[in-house]
Amino acid sequence: MKRVGLCMLCLAAILGAGRTAGAQPLDALEEGLLLTNTIPDVDLDAITRIFGYTQNQVLSMSGTITPSGFSETLSGMYQGKLLDVTYTGTTSGDTITWTTGGSYGGVSFTGGGSNSAVFSTTSSTFSIHYVSSWVLSPKSASDDLTISGGFLPGDPSFLTYTGTAGLITINGLAEPAPAKYNSIQCPYTGKVAKGNGPFTDIDGPDGKPTIIDDVKMTNVVPGQLYEFTGTIRTVPEPASLILLAIGSIGLFAYGRCCA
Repeated sequence: MKRVGLCMLCLAAILGAGRTAGAQPLDALEEGLLLTNTIPDVDLDAITRIFGYTQNQVLSMSGTITPSGFSETLSGMYQGKLLDVTYTGTTSGDTITWTTGGSYGGVSFTGGGSNSAVFSTTSSTFSIHYVSSWVLSPKSASDDLTISGGFLPGDPSFLTYTGTAGLITINGLAEPAPAKYNSIQCPYTGKVAKGNGPFTDIDGPDGKPTIIDDVKMTNVVPGQLYEFTGTIRTVPEPASLILLAIGSIGLFAYGRCCA
């Protein structure tokens, strides 16, 4: 019993490291890192809902995050049309607001949103209220989502989203967001370093990913600056995934044979 008690105390110490009662453990840089890896996914999902889903489309994203805000770009071809969008965010307390500007296929793309985070110091969970809207005349999209999250099970060095509630509205028609609409694995305090960064995806109603992005951290100044680049893509068609899997198995078998 004493050993169990000590283990529980150690776990509590790990989860509570760097935290005081009533403090906000999710700092501006961490919220910014979560947000800048959520906005492009949500916006690209809305574009697929408006213009149709095309598989294996790859776009580029990059961003800079500071305690006062962020700047981010999303660019590339989708369905043969250039998408070129810039997001500019401002941080005030636990709320980040942003404006969206750019174009898709030569049509102006404008909008913005806000993201408010609340972290429970007793249960090590958090929730964000994510509200966004944009117009690609005459098309429009908006989201009003409450996303819950916490530490990756068994690993307090990563944050993850655990569930979504709210509405996705496309051209004035609203529908409930899938319960696991947005997923993320994001480094937590002290674990953000140059190299691998957040990995996020958008899931469809069947719970399977439809949009995936993968980020590399290119510059990290603890407490001051995060910079990243990455790609965001729609999931390849099943046949492509099967061929990729077969190719991987073949390479593995070849390696074993020639070892």
